[in-house]
Amino acid sequence: MGQRREKPGTTGATPKEPGVAWTPGSPCAVTRAAPPLSGRVGLDTDPLLRRARRRSDGGRARGGTSARLPQGATPRRASRARMRARPQVCQALLFALALHTNVCYGIKWLALSKTPAALALNQTQHCKQLEGLVSAQVQLCRSNLELMHTIVHAAREVMKACRRAFADMRWNCSSIELAPNYLLDLERGTRESAFVYALSAAAISHAIARACTSGDLPGCSCGPVPGEPPGPGNRWGGCADNLSYGLLMGAKFSDAPMKVKKTGSQANKLMRLHNSEVGRQALRASLEMKCKCHGVSGSCSIRTCWKGLQELRDVAADLKTRYLSATKVVHRPMGTRKHLVPKDLDIRPVKDSELVYLQSSPDFCMKNEKVGSHGTQDRARAGVPTAGPITAAEADSGQERRREPVVTTDLLCARKGWQCNKTSHGSDSCDLMCCGRGYNPYTDRVVERCHCKYHWCCYVTCRRCERTVERYVCK
Repeated sequence: MGQRREKPGTTGATPKEPGVAWTPGSPCAVTRAAPPLSGRVGLDTDPLLRRARRRSDGGRARGGTSARLPQGATPRRASRARMRARPQVCQALLFALALHTNVCYGIKWLALSKTPAALALNQTQHCKQLEGLVSAQVQLCRSNLELMHTIVHAAREVMKACRRAFADMRWNCSSIELAPNYLLDLERGTRESAFVYALSAAAISHAIARACTSGDLPGCSCGPVPGEPPGPGNRWGGCADNLSYGLLMGAKFSDAPMKVKKTGSQANKLMRLHNSEVGRQALRASLEMKCKCHGVSGSCSIRTCWKGLQELRDVAADLKTRYLSATKVVHRPMGTRKHLVPKDLDIRPVKDSELVYLQSSPDFCMKNEKVGSHGTQDRARAGVPTAGPITAAEADSGQERRREPVVTTDLLCARKGWQCNKTSHGSDSCDLMCCGRGYNPYTDRVVERCHCKYHWCCYVTCRRCERTVERYVCK
């Protein structure tokens, strides 16, 4: 009777699950240990102690708590139920933590787009100063230092191509500029991250293949001459883009983060590797025959041809089409291993040429940083620099022919909003872009070149003409 009964959850209490040591005040098991010998072991053998404990438990249940227990339950049973539920709570918390900490290491290297021009990248110690690289990429940087300027250029081209491809969409790829600290739209296995992974893999191989052609890389040269005949009136020549070398080195660099063992879940790794390969496949499909005419007075009697890649914006447009028709997949066991299979089992298997994603995306209508949505309202409209008047020196030197069209806007243009197309029926229409919130019209005063005249020899002079256009922005 003189023994003190210890409450569940204190240091002396022992959970019913054998071999688990619990931290006081925490729902999670922190270590595995042998079952302790102290606590309640042996107390239930004395009927007097057992009766006293039941009386004590009942008194505390009546006076010490306001919560009503289920019929037939006792505080002791409720305590045991709580103990049994703690491992389940732990698993849920750890799963949620894994989802939110699934950092997209695979595209952190896009932070190279912010590399300062003052960094020469001509010494191996410079590789440690580059942001967003994993250890495997740092090693590739040290062993292939001559590639890094090309890879930095590729990272910048990804930014441009992605923003250009999604300029008419609710998700306009603006979060890619946050590299290496992305929002959830690119950290999770979304449709948007599938596109960015594919475009990044294609861009780095594209840049390396082009650098071989231009002679910027000492380790490679022009691509091989095709084995098939070029066709009547054509002959192989020139310098082809070295696609095979670009694919080889590009895959080594861009896929290195996904092959690290302790980075993210297996499902996300498989998804990202698959989408990266889709990007490289789209790049292969962009290889086409390009020709140049030769002959007297431009007769084009003979054409010299070579294999060249399309521009990256064309590859991005192809990948955007695949983005719109991407397939949602799940990670399921197929035989002895797990694979990515379509979530809807009644559709065809996943093709090697289509993008896949694991998690659905928000509609991106309203701003919500938790899900990586910037919304389509309250976005500042990107202005176009306004050039000054044409000077006499510019007209005499012919510089005016290199000047871009000039756009100036009135005070109404200063209001913020996401521009939509009132007459369009596509993704840039005001109905879809504004998510049913409506839109506001405003006017633009556009100043552009007109009445251009060529002077012998050799410059162009133009007048400046002004016109007013009406534009629409989402509310």
